[in-house]
Amino acid sequence: MPPRGVLAGCLGLAMAWAQEAAKPDLYRDQVQPILERNCLPCHNAKVKQGGLDLSTREGLLRGSQHGPVVNPGNPADSQLFKLVSHISQPAMPFNGKKLPGEDIARLSDWIKAGVPYGEAVDDLDGVNLSEVSKHWAFRTPRRPVLPANRARNPIDAFIAAEYEKRGLQPLPEAGRRTLIRRVYLDLIGLPPSPEDVASFLADKSPDAYEKVVDRLLASPRHGERWGRHWLDVWRYSDWYGRRASGEIRYIQRHIWRWRDWTVEALNRNKPYDRMILEMIAGDELAPADPDTVRATGYLARNWYKFNRNVWLQDTVEYTSMAFLGLTLKCARCHTHKYDPIPHTDYYRFRAFFEPEDVRTDRVQGQADTLLDGLSRVYDADTSHPTYRFIRGNENNPDTSVVLQPGIPRLFGKPELNIQPVSLPVEAYFPDGRAFVPGDLVAQARAEIEKAEAALNKARAKPEPAPVVAAAGKQLEAARAALPALEARIKADLAAMATPVPPEAEQLAEEARKLERKVNVLTAEAALILGQHQFDKAAGDEKKLGAVTGKLEAALKALKEPAEGYTPIGPKYPALSSGR
Repeated sequence: MPPRGVLAGCLGLAMAWAQEAAKPDLYRDQVQPILERNCLPCHNAKVKQGGLDLSTREGLLRGSQHGPVVNPGNPADSQLFKLVSHISQPAMPFNGKKLPGEDIARLSDWIKAGVPYGEAVDDLDGVNLSEVSKHWAFRTPRRPVLPANRARNPIDAFIAAEYEKRGLQPLPEAGRRTLIRRVYLDLIGLPPSPEDVASFLADKSPDAYEKVVDRLLASPRHGERWGRHWLDVWRYSDWYGRRASGEIRYIQRHIWRWRDWTVEALNRNKPYDRMILEMIAGDELAPADPDTVRATGYLARNWYKFNRNVWLQDTVEYTSMAFLGLTLKCARCHTHKYDPIPHTDYYRFRAFFEPEDVRTDRVQGQADTLLDGLSRVYDADTSHPTYRFIRGNENNPDTSVVLQPGIPRLFGKPELNIQPVSLPVEAYFPDGRAFVPGDLVAQARAEIEKAEAALNKARAKPEPAPVVAAAGKQLEAARAALPALEARIKADLAAMATPVPPEAEQLAEEARKLERKVNVLTAEAALILGQHQFDKAAGDEKKLGAVTGKLEAALKALKEPAEGYTPIGPKYPALSSGR
């Protein structure tokens, strides 16, 4: 099972896709065979007779050394059409017979349609995959024959064989004090205590060393020591942004949960292939299991606020480096010069991740996701197409063909049976989980206590009458918020139930009324406080401007009641792409 569920999936056939789908069919079924028979032998990525390369749309639009050869949408004004029609000279195909009338008509239709292309005719650009497979880096590892010597383990056997071949003598075995220090530093990163050393020295059994190794491998410190190395490869880092305002610019909050998952996975001896699957596809493998889903913090780590293409670019490049042992970044702009990765294979690989987005789910015991939560990925938009960016320029996509998910062809052509994954309700409505209502109610009760304390403080100080009155209104609002919350919880759970109960609409209306009461009390408190601040700011134009805005917002909240109630939490798509 390749990553992202099957590391491939069904891209939904949205209307925008359907409009594009007809164009590539015209090219692949009718035009490409004509070009391959008559044009590409002389006008390909390697030969480029006259400077013209017809193997890609980019090459066609670039034209020849004499200038443009097509005017998309207008065959009569296209030099290519004139040459194959023998209207202009030298007639094409060069020194050949004029093309049949039906072929010329198909080329005319193709130019009228805007010269759409399928995938590049020769996007491997001369790479011979059979030759590539001979390179040592792309060969399947094979277990070598064990050298015949008296070494205690296979690794020592190979070292001893090299010593013999080179006529070298090994140094004496390390003393027991040195040995235990080395193994402690290697396996847990900490030196042994004096008691540990004394215990080892006193143990005269033949497997004393093995017992120390087993004990250290079972220590939680082992995962902490070696998890750091994996997290360096996988680029673990805390979130970055404006701490004062809470703005995130890179990564996601609470990404430390993925860090802890890595440490725990090593300590549990979780197989490496399973670790990869959970990091890239945990949201589809076990969508209702927070312990698994937190592994997708690996993908959430690449999130970037200002440019989605940068986010997906990092996802592709660092996933390939971490798990394929290849750098795909050059292929973002052109077919790779050294590794056998064509330009389009880069974007096929990106297509696996195209629908993803990030979110933060609540965790038990903490209703506020700013303070704690589970940062993870999910598939948000399965209709978004993947295009090849010409020369890697995101502002110049080749929209003539939508690229489907696929692994680099260097690794073969596995059958990718990509099917959408139906998610359980806990995955697409995480705030419907059993613990969330209790945590929200506890938070609402804490807000009541906070409002009571604020009112008592205002009375004791004492604050001006408007400030005390506003604090009183805020307490009323906090008390009204509790039954409103309970009504919203009931309405949400009813709306998400299967089947939806008949009283669902009535519950939603009750939630709207109760929340409206809270909003009115909150707005009245803001109005009282705003008027007080307005009176205090009289004569200070700068302060008056800021206070006036608050007053207007409070009045608007009073006059414009919401049409519905506020859900207790977001609802996400019930289907994942299967990628």
